[in-house]
Amino acid sequence: MLSQDLLKNNLLDTALKYIENVLNSGKSILVHWPVFFSLKVLEFGVSRSVTIITAYLMKKHKWNPSEAILFIQINHPIASQINLLFVN
Repeated sequence: MLSQDLLKNNLLDTALKYIENVLNSGKSILVHWPVFFSLKVLEFGVSRSVTIITAYLMKKHKWNPSEAILFIQINHPIASQINLLFVN
């Protein structure tokens, strides 16, 4: 999957609604966004995945970006690699 703008075609809104529906059904969800740049290189979309979860937490709990990111970093330390350019 090529990198996409999260705001195009309501992709972010669709993702947030999907996450909410899955969690409301009592199931768990894994948000993972692999980004393929060539046949030889695979980079994992840490920033995109964390951005989606940050947006979800902000919407659900009415948190500001800093509160949501802090919650993620405490509960999933590997996610501390978030690209802060996505937040601004």
